[in-house]
Amino acid sequence: GEHQAAVRTLEHALEAEPLAENLYRKLMQIHANQGSHAEVLRVYRRCRKMLSVLLSVKPSAETEALARQCGSN
Repeated sequence: GEHQAAVRTLEHALEAEPLAENLYRKLMQIHANQGSHAEVLRVYRRCRKMLSVLLSVKPSAETEALARQCGSN
């Protein structure tokens, strides 16, 4: 229950602040802690897309490293 509530809270926060990379990382970490590597990568791809489309930048090295830990870029 606690993890689901955190995921919901972060998803809502990202709807309001779609460029808040730290929120994507927190969400990725929650999914990683649960062993949900596919979800980590889904969140990473969403982050990468938003940053690329809206700011023409790549995710930070910290975000990239977290995605690599879960299998792919």
